[in-house]
Amino acid sequence: MKTIKFLFFVLLLNKTFSQLSEFEHQLSSKKINVSIFDSKDLFWIATEDGLDMYDGNNIHNFQSILSEKNSLLNSSIQNIIEIDKKLLFVSKDGLSIFNRKKYNYDRVKIPLPISIIDDKKNNLVYVTTSNNGLYQLDYDFNILNNYKTDPLNPFTISSNSFFESSRQKTIKFLNQETGDIVLAADQIINLFQRDNNSFKRLTSQSEFGSETVNSISIFDNNNIILARRRGLEILNIKEKKFKSIDQFKFDKVFDVYVKKTETFGDDEFDIQETSGQSGDIVAFHAFVLSNSGLFKLSFDYDYNLIRSDLLSKNNSNEFDKISTSDKHFFVWGTNKSRVVKFNYLGNQLDNFSNQYPMNGLCIDKNENIIISSINGLFVNKDFENVFIKEKPILGHLEFSERRYHFYKSLNRNDYLYVDQKTVTSFIGGDKKTIKLNSFLDKESISYLNNLSSNGRNVTYLKNGNLAILTNSELIILDLDTTNTSSFALPNNVLFNGIVSINELTYLSFSNGIVTFDIESTEFKDYRYDELFNNKFPRGFSDVELVGGDLWISNSETGLHVFNKNIDSEPIIYSTDTINNKRITSKSINKITFGAEYNKALISTQGDGLFVYNVKDSVFTQLKSDDGLISNNIIDSDFGSNFIFFLSSKGINYFEGLDSFKYEIDITNGFDVLVFNQDPLRVNTFEDENLISSDDGGFGFQNETLIEEIEVIGSKKIISFQTDQIALDDNKYEISILNTKVYEESNDFLYSRVDNGIIDLNSNVDFIEIELFTNNKYKRNQVEYFYNLNASNEGFTSNGFNNILRIQSLPNYGSELKIKSINKSGVESNNVIALNLFKTPPWYQRIETIVAYILFAILGVYLYSRWREKSTSKKLEEERRNKELEEARELQNSLLPKTIPSRKEYDISVYLKSATEVGGDYYDFIESEDKELFVVCGDATGHGVVSGIMVSVTKAGLNGIKMSNPGSILNHLNSIVKRVNFGRLRMSLSVAKINNGSVELSSAAMPPTYYYNANQNKVEEILVPNLPLGGIEGEKFEGVKKDFKKGDVMVMISDGLPELPNKDNVLLDYPKVFDCIKNNCNKDAEKIKDALVDMSDNWSDGLMNPDDITIVVIKKAI
Repeated sequence: MKTIKFLFFVLLLNKTFSQLSEFEHQLSSKKINVSIFDSKDLFWIATEDGLDMYDGNNIHNFQSILSEKNSLLNSSIQNIIEIDKKLLFVSKDGLSIFNRKKYNYDRVKIPLPISIIDDKKNNLVYVTTSNNGLYQLDYDFNILNNYKTDPLNPFTISSNSFFESSRQKTIKFLNQETGDIVLAADQIINLFQRDNNSFKRLTSQSEFGSETVNSISIFDNNNIILARRRGLEILNIKEKKFKSIDQFKFDKVFDVYVKKTETFGDDEFDIQETSGQSGDIVAFHAFVLSNSGLFKLSFDYDYNLIRSDLLSKNNSNEFDKISTSDKHFFVWGTNKSRVVKFNYLGNQLDNFSNQYPMNGLCIDKNENIIISSINGLFVNKDFENVFIKEKPILGHLEFSERRYHFYKSLNRNDYLYVDQKTVTSFIGGDKKTIKLNSFLDKESISYLNNLSSNGRNVTYLKNGNLAILTNSELIILDLDTTNTSSFALPNNVLFNGIVSINELTYLSFSNGIVTFDIESTEFKDYRYDELFNNKFPRGFSDVELVGGDLWISNSETGLHVFNKNIDSEPIIYSTDTINNKRITSKSINKITFGAEYNKALISTQGDGLFVYNVKDSVFTQLKSDDGLISNNIIDSDFGSNFIFFLSSKGINYFEGLDSFKYEIDITNGFDVLVFNQDPLRVNTFEDENLISSDDGGFGFQNETLIEEIEVIGSKKIISFQTDQIALDDNKYEISILNTKVYEESNDFLYSRVDNGIIDLNSNVDFIEIELFTNNKYKRNQVEYFYNLNASNEGFTSNGFNNILRIQSLPNYGSELKIKSINKSGVESNNVIALNLFKTPPWYQRIETIVAYILFAILGVYLYSRWREKSTSKKLEEERRNKELEEARELQNSLLPKTIPSRKEYDISVYLKSATEVGGDYYDFIESEDKELFVVCGDATGHGVVSGIMVSVTKAGLNGIKMSNPGSILNHLNSIVKRVNFGRLRMSLSVAKINNGSVELSSAAMPPTYYYNANQNKVEEILVPNLPLGGIEGEKFEGVKKDFKKGDVMVMISDGLPELPNKDNVLLDYPKVFDCIKNNCNKDAEKIKDALVDMSDNWSDGLMNPDDITIVVIKKAI
């Protein structure tokens, strides 16, 4: 048997560290990317394989589901940002915005977002991306602009690319008032000016000007400080002047943070901290983290450095990030394991260490830290330990203090690897070691050892040599002679991956691919071009030959298929539309082709695994619902008997598309945390004790072969055989944990189970039975089955879900049987048998049916009596309708038959009664002096009496002298009062229009709306008088306004603003005002129509409860 190979590292600590506790609640994945507390004090944890939310009691999990548009865009969340109390979850595919009210997500597709900041004053959001420039969105997350570089326009952004390593570090608000932003695109500073929507590029001419900017911090609205890959600079924006800090001219500066001394709290203030060594006043402290250490730089108000203090050394680049809170700041390192806490005076307060490399740091409101690591979540306070790890069942392990850049098995016993110092091969029992420094310089070795991803820069060539990609050269190492050939890399770009297929070696960079021919030693450049080559991938995550075609995957655009070779026109196979001839994923990690099976495996991030059949060109998708341990598949490979899938949670292997076999995870001793670029290898060898048998399903032939699986991590290699996996074949039982009964209101109650009987009432909608088993191993891999009412189809699978939901239960008795089978194929030792007795509703019982018959007899008798009464009532109704019709005709006769036709006025009217006889009234009266009097009134109540009130009012108008509106109302008030209608009153507005003016008075009517065309202003005129018939001798005041060309007067009754909708909400006066304001430039008919349309839309078919009257008069000339 092949020796089992492992790599393991131990962190030696030389200081006392505060204790960290693991967050023991079960999460979607142990690999945590980031965590935050939101404004609601909910704790969100972004993992590689799902999003978790902890509410203080329970964990709630969220996943990306292809068929659900309101799920996450991707289950692998890289960052979490909260903007305006809205949570943004950042993934490769864009932003998922959590909708708290709907408990789901709104999706915004932005390719490979990096950093996000928000402009609170202007309600804008800015998003930088990996290759697609800068996006501007509004607070509803609609995309407003996508700013990209234009080589011909210097006022565009300098580059479309931003780096994930500088997430949230290289884009800052320079001025919150103006909305101006500074952002670093590689080495150039870009000033975005929101007022003119343009960019100003600022380039340093110093020796550091070509160095990438790692971080930006702000002094004030004009001065910033830049941490570069080499050097530290201060930039005066207005003067475009860069000033270098000589102390850091040879340092790699990772991060910088500026703290104004005036923002120090009372407990932080120290008089010594306000004076530099020369007695100058300190205005700012800049905390600078470089490869030399952590420094506190003190600056005066002119940004002159007056003091530098070393706070801590940074041995082995242990720290590269500064995180801040209100009172403290913390230094830590990506993929490192230590955090140091400081106050803003620079005093070290605490020291934390975690055994696993970090991905992120969260600081809660109590200044506690939460570390997101590659193997769990750790906090500096105790958490209840609720899970116990099971005993590992993998074979024995061997450890080695190395980091693997590359590993390859050549056959069952021979292999080679590249670690931090050597190239080592074991061939034919002989070990050969080639030191890296024998053919690489220090810079190249350092470059390899500091790469964030392992294995992407080393590959094995067809001729048996090794290709190593450094920052400047391609090195070909002859493993037999140890001779090397060096080839300078073209294009002066940074390459990020290498794959060798046959005679060609493929090199990936951010905008394309370069090929290297082993025989001719020639490079050939292929680039993406938005106009002429926009289907070409911008670099690759993997390259593979599949059925004679070249397949190249890209993390942004998905799968690109070339006919035979890379010189052909590619076809993009990734799509958002479900189609078995295409792949519904763009986040592809690996491609594996099995020539003997004529199939390819496509491993994706978040979308499971796709199996491609070359024969019929069809893709088949496998996801967690099909038995995958995770939808984030890192790699996959073919074995002789099985296919194997690798994720951060462990390994699956299947016997066919529908035949899940087993999971290997942490409980088996699978504890690889960081994987190599090409991490899964499946080797087969013969075992004469095995008997050959056919296997359908996936197209494999089981032969006398055993699979040996190798998993290559960056610091550990696991090797095991499938026959070494221990099966869980012990007896176990299945039991009921609880039963929830849900009624129509969706509320639930716990139900008792007495002697296998569950009593249910008639209101039950469905029940949920939560199950558990007492088997000791991998309870989450137990499959549950049920049979309801002795179904002929046998037991139905409920999958791995231990909560069984039963709905649509018939009345009276139902029989339910439940069993389970674990992943070793062992069935539970018992079968649960339940009798579900559902009491029928009262209306379906026998006694109720008898009552129905008695009620039917009684109903016949009552119907005959009712018919007699209804005949009499019908005759009375006909008499009443006749009287009302006569009254309606009388009321209509009181309204003017025609509207005055005068060229100087544009008039339109509308009246809609609520009953047959309404209380609303309008009229026009023309005097001998060509004066036009306009009347709009509303009698209280409806029906015959209100019609009589209108008649009296009209008679009064015809019998009095028409003078000013106030006098008219005085006379009418006396008339109505003398008639004595009791409590009934008459509201009335009178307007007199003559010689370019209008006089208006009102008796308790709604406001009259007056539009002055010259001033382009609408005015609401309300004359606060009592209604007619109220108090004898009441004096009615009035107002006078100009009435020139284009001016408009609108008179209404209260039936319009008090019109209710279906929710019983009134239309109200502001909407009437806005409607008139928006239409006042139109003619009178269109103004009236706009008001009528508004009322119709508002009531949506409901009958108006009160009369509606509208009178519109517009001065035409």
